[in-house]
Amino acid sequence: YNEAVLRYDSGSAAGGAGVLTYIPNEYDLNKYTATLNFTAIAVGQSQIQVKDCKYTYSGSDGFANEETFAGQTATVTVKDKALSNNANLKSLSINVGSLSPKFSQSRTSYTAKVTNDVTKVNVTANVADGGAKVLSVEGNTNLKEGENNVVVTVQAADGTQKKYTIVVTR
Repeated sequence: YNEAVLRYDSGSAAGGAGVLTYIPNEYDLNKYTATLNFTAIAVGQSQIQVKDCKYTYSGSDGFANEETFAGQTATVTVKDKALSNNANLKSLSINVGSLSPKFSQSRTSYTAKVTNDVTKVNVTANVADGGAKVLSVEGNTNLKEGENNVVVTVQAADGTQKKYTIVVTR
C-alpha cells in the first residue's frame, strides 16, 4: 500500500512501511480472510496488492509441501484526507495585561490582571491546524470588578472542540 496516502491502523497483519505480513490463524485451502484497517492521510491513489501468497500442507507421503498462488490487487482513490481532530491554538494573547502562565498549546487555563478602568479585553487566538477555526470568544466585554471568565472555543476540522479559559481579574 502507499504509505503516503494510507496509514495502516490495525488488523490481522503486522509490518509497516507499505508492506504487511498476514499469517492466518485458521487454515482453509479455499478461503482466507484478513481484516485491515487504514486511515486516509492524503489525497491520492494507493494500490492494495496481495502477493507472494504461500501455504504449506502435509502431503500423502507425510512430507510438508509448499504451494504459491497469485493474489489480487485493488486500487483505492482518496478524494479527501481524514479530517484532523487538532483543536489546539498555536498562540493566545490579550491586548492588555499578560497571560499567566505563559501560553502553551496543551494548557487551557490562564489568568490575567488588568487595571480597574479596563472593561474590555481584545483576544487574539490563532489556530494550530489550518482546518480548525475559532468558534467564539465570550466574556471579554463588559468586565465587572473581580474575576471574569473569558472563554475561547476552538473547533477542529472533524468537529472536536476545545475551550481555553482566561480568568481576567479587574
